[in-house]
Amino acid sequence: MCQLDDLDDAGAVHRLAKSGYDMLIVEPTFNIKGNEKFDAKAMVKSLHDGKPGRIVLAYLNIGEAESNRDYWHDDWNLPSAGMSAHPPYLLAADPDGDATSFLVRYWRANWRRLLVNDHGVVNRIMDAGFDGVYLDWVDACDDEKVGDAAASEKIDPTRRWSI
Repeated sequence: MCQLDDLDDAGAVHRLAKSGYDMLIVEPTFNIKGNEKFDAKAMVKSLHDGKPGRIVLAYLNIGEAESNRDYWHDDWNLPSAGMSAHPPYLLAADPDGDATSFLVRYWRANWRRLLVNDHGVVNRIMDAGFDGVYLDWVDACDDEKVGDAAASEKIDPTRRWSI
């Protein structure tokens, strides 16, 4: 079962905990702007307690930056006429039209550090007790804009996922 929305709604976690699913992929919720105080540790415990042996994975988009996340800064911008992207790993708007998601140059060290460092998203997820992470946009290398950016930097985008 995949539940990425509304986990902060009253009763949502309880209902999901009582479900019979052996594996759940859920939004960690604490890394969405405005939900920084969401108790993901309590959510994960409830989901585990609801069905012993259940696997609980956290959702994480690694091929796109999302403007609704707590890591996003108001001064970030995409490249435009005469302006470079800030930060430089931002590449382009989401190809599917999601106004809150932006392709990234995922091979750049500063993007990877945002996800994996002592206070990075992955460590915060694991500290909350999740069993692992469901990685979204691992196929970003197939996107034409990503491929073009990688080629211009002489990067093989299929070999640059390692953190």
